[in-house]
Amino acid sequence: MRVGGSEYQFTGTQSHPYWFGWESMTTENPSVVLQWKSEGTGEQHQQNYPVILQVGGGLLHIWYISPGEVWNKVGTAPFSARAWHKVELGIFARPDTTGWFQVYVDGQLVADARNARTWDDRGNKPRWGVYDSKIATADQTHWINGLKLGTSRADVD
Repeated sequence: MRVGGSEYQFTGTQSHPYWFGWESMTTENPSVVLQWKSEGTGEQHQQNYPVILQVGGGLLHIWYISPGEVWNKVGTAPFSARAWHKVELGIFARPDTTGWFQVYVDGQLVADARNARTWDDRGNKPRWGVYDSKIATADQTHWINGLKLGTSRADVD
């Protein structure tokens, strides 16, 4: 994420959560549309992506991936293809299990994951796009509009 022309440096020691707000629209095909992606590769991290938002079957699936690549579904929300949805993601980044994250879709709280490790050894940052699709023959698009970053939900609402 770039702010003022420079890449924003997230940390796992701040006293406040990071909040991201945006409008999102996708095509029908299932794919991951957001990763709270860990820095490094392979043996350089314990969690490749602690938080995942995945679209499929008319739903937004919210996952917490704990160390050891254990996928834990923590919420779902209706998510129609080719329609705009307001998404708000709050992450209290911590390298131990004192972290948490919340996801609101169209104003409704749909995930509240507590006691989560949300900061990896070399750090994390958000990545929007289309990831991990198993459909190689279909076009997939994820549109983002009105991206905001703040330290409270009110900052990104």
